[in-house]
Amino acid sequence: MAFNGDDQYVFPAGPQWVVDADGYFTNPDVAGGVYDNNQDLSITHDVPGHDGQILSFDHFYATEDSWDFGFVQVSTDAGASWQSLACTGTTSAHDPGAISVVVANMPGYTGTAGAAASPVHATCPALPAGTDYLAFRLMSDPSVQLDGWHVKNVQLDGASVGTPGSLTGWDNQAYFSPVALDFGFAVVGINGTVDTYGDVTAGSAVHVFRPTLDAANEYTLSAADLAALGGYAKVVALVWGIPASEDSNLYQPYSLLVNGAQKADGA
Repeated sequence: MAFNGDDQYVFPAGPQWVVDADGYFTNPDVAGGVYDNNQDLSITHDVPGHDGQILSFDHFYATEDSWDFGFVQVSTDAGASWQSLACTGTTSAHDPGAISVVVANMPGYTGTAGAAASPVHATCPALPAGTDYLAFRLMSDPSVQLDGWHVKNVQLDGASVGTPGSLTGWDNQAYFSPVALDFGFAVVGINGTVDTYGDVTAGSAVHVFRPTLDAANEYTLSAADLAALGGYAKVVALVWGIPASEDSNLYQPYSLLVNGAQKADGA
């Protein structure tokens, strides 16, 4: 038996926003046409060779004033880190109780401004030297959901970034920041009855073997390990752990080989 877990989780590429009926790039909605709680959703586009150019766009937004924010950000290190631009209409004023991760990304847009038929035109400072990516990012806290942020006509020195009205070619910030994985792995030998919830209800003997995975999240059971499990009627492999992220629904890819046959495959 051998276990092999991936060293890191790479978030899916592609935009985390959608295009609305008016051609604006915007956050996806939950029931009621509002953004969800605890969101950190972004769209990114590569913009190498545009140092010093002026970013402009049209937008309207409705977010929880002083709590939820939209940020215009750039990266100069291939997406490893991001800095927010002080575009027209942005602010760093916030409620003292605003969540720290939102405050750390200011300045940004909060409150309500513009409408689909009469958007606000915004311009930003010249792109810093070495800018390779541009991002629009919406972040929300655990309560109060509103319509969100709608952006269109994204331009650098008057030339469109990507195709207007299409998110083809856009990615997201999480994609550039893989998360290190930390697996838990155990093998359990059981003589007895196990119910549908995984509880041993009539066990005469249970043996739990929890090996230490190596730096590559791998372990191959030795002959001695297998011999210790050999007297049990049922052997169960347990795998647990999530990336260091609030996105607890992420699945960690791994493989489990038993007698040379693949029994679980993260792909």
